[in-house]
Amino acid sequence: MPIYDSDEHELLTEESVLTRDDASIENGILYLTDKKLIYEKKGSRKLLSAEPSKIYLMVPVYNIENVSSAVPVVKLFTKKRIRVEFREGSDLKYVEFSVKKPKIWVEEIKKWSASAKMSYMESIRRQDEEQFRRDLELTKAKSPRNNINMINLGTPRKGEPGYVKNEFNNQDTKDVVPVSKNLPENSVSVCPECGASVDKNSKFCKNCGAKLK
Repeated sequence: MPIYDSDEHELLTEESVLTRDDASIENGILYLTDKKLIYEKKGSRKLLSAEPSKIYLMVPVYNIENVSSAVPVVKLFTKKRIRVEFREGSDLKYVEFSVKKPKIWVEEIKKWSASAKMSYMESIRRQDEEQFRRDLELTKAKSPRNNINMINLGTPRKGEPGYVKNEFNNQDTKDVVPVSKNLPENSVSVCPECGASVDKNSKFCKNCGAKLK
């Protein structure tokens, strides 16, 4: 018997024959859970040897593309079949099973396949949203504007070289950026966004890109 996940539930099970690539595997059991379609060949014992059971097919139900049934006109002593088409990588493959009640199998496989596909797509959507949120937070963390309100511990005090007045209240302050050595003192202003020293004639701050005029 297959080993199921802790949150996986068995829905249908029946002795069956699997046909794949024109080859039949006798003496098997078909299982349908809310997550997978499984075909297991039953083990056998002989006089001098034993063959354990083996999983021949295990398909996630969200990979099932289509399922149909074929009931012969002459039903007596004739096996009824279901055909299951599924994705395996980029390939579309199919298998056939002989079952007693193909209609029930077809309905259940279709129902749980549709449900699993919706759950699978929803999980992918949540993963994409979470990744987008993380990327956005990382981008914000790297943005220079996030450092606007940080204290510049290296700012010179009053009387020290490079000290300038705060142009917003016309009072002396230590929380300003040093004057650029490449600019005359009377041509220096302070960016209102990041506090960096800028040329009074500049239209944009070279440090954070803020518009000055």
